[in-house]
Amino acid sequence: MESNSEQVPISEQARRPVIPSPTPITGIHSPGGKPALRLPIDELQAKHPLVFNLYIQALSNWQKDGNGKVDADNGVGTSYFQVNGIHGVPFESWQNDPTPPAYPNIQAGYCTHRSVLFMPWHRPYLALYEQIIFAYAEQVAKGFTGPKAQQYADALKQVRLPYWDWAVSGHLPEVTKQEYIEVEVPGSKQGTTALQSIHNPLYSYIYTSEYAKGILNKELEPPEVWNESKRCPNAKGQNQMNVADDQIFKRGPALQKEIFNIMSINDFGQFSCTAWKKKTDPTHYPSLEDAHNTVHNFIGTEDTTTAPTGNMTDVYSSSFDPIFWLHHTNIDRLAVIWQAIHPNCVIDTLQANMDRYTERQGINDSGASNLEPFHQSAVRKDYFTAESQKEVSSTFILGYYYKETPLQYFKDPKAMTEYATEQYRELYEPTKPKFSFLTPSEGADTDAPKDAPPPQVRTDWQAFVRVNQFAISGTWGIHIFIGDAPANSDEWAMAPNLVGTVSILAPSNRNHCANCRGQADRNLSVTGAVDLTEMLRRRFHDATDDQTVAAFLRENLTWKVAKDAANVPLTNELGLVVGVSATPITYPADKSQMPIWGESVVWYSATADKDGGLSSHEQL
Repeated sequence: MESNSEQVPISEQARRPVIPSPTPITGIHSPGGKPALRLPIDELQAKHPLVFNLYIQALSNWQKDGNGKVDADNGVGTSYFQVNGIHGVPFESWQNDPTPPAYPNIQAGYCTHRSVLFMPWHRPYLALYEQIIFAYAEQVAKGFTGPKAQQYADALKQVRLPYWDWAVSGHLPEVTKQEYIEVEVPGSKQGTTALQSIHNPLYSYIYTSEYAKGILNKELEPPEVWNESKRCPNAKGQNQMNVADDQIFKRGPALQKEIFNIMSINDFGQFSCTAWKKKTDPTHYPSLEDAHNTVHNFIGTEDTTTAPTGNMTDVYSSSFDPIFWLHHTNIDRLAVIWQAIHPNCVIDTLQANMDRYTERQGINDSGASNLEPFHQSAVRKDYFTAESQKEVSSTFILGYYYKETPLQYFKDPKAMTEYATEQYRELYEPTKPKFSFLTPSEGADTDAPKDAPPPQVRTDWQAFVRVNQFAISGTWGIHIFIGDAPANSDEWAMAPNLVGTVSILAPSNRNHCANCRGQADRNLSVTGAVDLTEMLRRRFHDATDDQTVAAFLRENLTWKVAKDAANVPLTNELGLVVGVSATPITYPADKSQMPIWGESVVWYSATADKDGGLSSHEQL
């Protein structure tokens, strides 16, 4: 390898592939037709350096390819700005999509949230992004000569989007916190390579045109003009990676428990999104989107000050922070694990709780709904549908899979379910399920073999929340405490007695939020939940008396609503309802079997007579 100090420029022609427009989403199909594995970003970097090198350079080259002409060209629509802009701003048709906007001057992107389309819509979006990354990686691989040429040709077959499992790692990936990164590039002599230091495309996206800069600064409304995406920015617009890391680390255990809980939900809508559908069983209040919102909010903006809004905290500019794609690939992975555990699910009809570019809020979404603007051919009217993305097989069709849903079980659904269940329990099951155990005679399966380890039963406690989604502009949250909240609201988000936060992800631009609140259906509710079990286990150690626990919560459970680290009074407009439920969970010794959730009991006494507290069955 040549000297590390040598800087070998990469020509624009060599790095820019031809991306068809309109862009059919077909997935990546390497020679032989086999899907490839999506890996955790840290593992990709450590164990597959050539694949990682192709991925980083591909992403970097794509980001650099923007300019005033291509960034503003939504007809072609293949620049990094335009593809990222499908999610939110600039609120325009992508590649002349034949489906018109829901109404003139709509202030919404194509993205779906608070809808049963949340998970299905993001899957072809990730596939589109992955296809273009692969095309750029192919150009990078072609530049190498000598022995490296074949090595990189082999590595290219494995280029897929990596993910960040925040529920297990608890920290930002190290590579996302480094402003610069070294990559291996072709050397100046045949058959040689060199190391080149470049701006890390996972640290930030540097805006490539005045058009892009203007659109994104208008959306985020920073105190001064920003030239790149921001993560937990301070008042000077400087990225604070340590703040983002601390905020997500504090919520790591709660996120792990939340992922464990939601995998047991049988209903697709209740599992996937925060749109509220009245149910008598409050066990079903958490959702994948609920956990998704938490990650967005706490790696986007410092929640202990009135600091500016970072990209990830704003729904319409979030995709421009490169960590969005690591986060959403993990959301897709978690959804696939759930699909493996719950095959042949049904996507019931549910009212959409948020505008998107082609659909007005209040429309009924279902499995038959189109996922505009994503199409399967140049015809552009053969849209992906939600139904087409509801099974594990949809990932294989798009050319990828995950460790928990391996290709070897493609034609064996039973083995796939058992394997995915085992992996899910290994990763997310509480490590010390000792709180409120029953003996085998009280809760075990009497038909189990006599020499089989007895199942364990634990009572799970949670605080569940329902609130009007447009009651407050922008992004905000409901903090749940044991004991009184600190006197200063800027201490709430990191307070030692904070149990968890239900986050509401929304646009930060005041004009968009005013448009949302002005709609006729503004009182539609969203939900979330905070796990109380681990906190109670630490407090009581071996308590089995639910009455004692409920009495403790009555005396100590409190909550606060905050926007930009400021207190929000609990008015009727919020429509806030906070309740407490307890649910027995049986943990089979065989980890290929799902935990069994019993019937939930709502403890009205824990929240009655408190401002916003649930006090009767009629409020459920």
